Amino acid sequence: MQPRWWRRPGVALLAAAVLLPLVVPGRVEAAGTTATPVMGRNVLVADQLAAWYRSTGRTPSLHGVTLEELARLFIEEGAAEGVRGDVAFAQAIFETDYFRFSETVPPHTNNFAGIGAPNSVASFPNARVGVRAQIQHLRAYADSSVARTGTAQPLVDPRFDLVNPKGQVTTFEELSGRWSGGTTYGLKVVGIYGRILAHAGPSLRGQALGAPVVDLSNAVGGGVWLLDAAGGVFTLGGAKFFGSIPGRRASGQIIGFAQGVAIAATPTRLGYWVLDRDGGVHAFGDARFLGSVPGRRAAGEPIGSVEAVSLAPTASGNGYWILDAAGGVHAFGDARYLGSIPGRRATGQAIGNVRAVALAATASGDGYWVLDAAGGIHSFGDAVFSGSIPGRRAAGQPIGDVPVVDLAPSPRGGYWVLDAVGGIFTFGGAPFLGTLADDLVGVPIADLSATATGYRIGTADGGVFSYG
Repeated sequence: MQPRWWRRPGVALLAAAVLLPLVVPGRVEAAGTTATPVMGRNVLVADQLAAWYRSTGRTPSLHGVTLEELARLFIEEGAAEGVRGDVAFAQAIFETDYFRFSETVPPHTNNFAGIGAPNSVASFPNARVGVRAQIQHLRAYADSSVARTGTAQPLVDPRFDLVNPKGQVTTFEELSGRWSGGTTYGLKVVGIYGRILAHAGPSLRGQALGAPVVDLSNAVGGGVWLLDAAGGVFTLGGAKFFGSIPGRRASGQIIGFAQGVAIAATPTRLGYWVLDRDGGVHAFGDARFLGSVPGRRAAGEPIGSVEAVSLAPTASGNGYWILDAAGGVHAFGDARYLGSIPGRRATGQAIGNVRAVALAATASGDGYWVLDAAGGIHSFGDAVFSGSIPGRRAAGQPIGDVPVVDLAPSPRGGYWVLDAVGGIFTFGGAPFLGTLADDLVGVPIADLSATATGYRIGTADGGVFSYG
């Protein structure tokens, strides 16, 4: 599904924003039918596959591997061969009766796809080889080029050569009558995958986006607003669309082309503020415009041209703080200025020149934390310092030098810090609930947002991953 504000060559900008229903990423809609490609990038991650299975209340009968490890194998092996490993996991669920297996194909065979059943059941030495065989068999059906290039991993599928010609199908639906003689085989597999997607929650992964997603904010009813770098707003789940920067521009308002950097919901969740890179604030719904960095500069205040990176509202919704990349804090409305990194540096504190990346307010509104890209935490007002990544590194913990991108306060006290590869660091009373690290190699991590029970991680390709 293509966003309505997408600019095509030679076509005028049509509309403001994106109003997207909750869709099934990775499925192509055409003439009232659905098609789920066999080849392609995983939309879900291992944690989501395992969490859905746990939600069914079943107990898997696996041999030498945990459920979570098995889910990760499907993601890893699928990515290696360019096969949708997340959908292959759903196929394995169907083939093994939710990993309860059968007398014909018992657990110790590590045969998750009924390969060779019922007469010549294949057996594999471990779960990884069994998953790899399934993935390679799927590729044989869906990728004609594999006959020429060979598989990415060493060939372990014993029936690979029996698929002839290679590339005879493109979708899981078309496996009916091929992988299995049943005429509804593919639809049953895709049906299971649809339930996994629904459990995982709203996401834009698998859809074509015109610009990378840079931030997310929680809406009513479990919905989500996503902001892209063009200032476009995507609505997922129960979120309501209130407007976007491209929409205002399309209606004739004179708005520059500064990159969108942050979106923050009002306390009522009936509106949101969008912050652009110049420090401009764009208010939608019941969000009130209370000032901006360019406005103060235009009024003669000596404010430099440091880019804005984060916005946090007060609990009343009648104010907000804007953080710039130098660590400067700009307070508007009933937001109180409580200090900044440059202010502390000016008083002689030994604070380096690391880029500031995020600001989060305390529940009282009488304090805030500022996060820098090295993982340093700077507490102001009643914000309690509960630790930092440099502090843990100094204490001897083996923590690498991956930049961090966001923080979120935990309702239990403390805070979470998110790094650029999806790793989560917990401080104070914040519980560890899961991580994207190693699941989405090469996909930029955009944002971290706290929920009532945990947190959500957003990715630049529109992914939304919920934990807790």
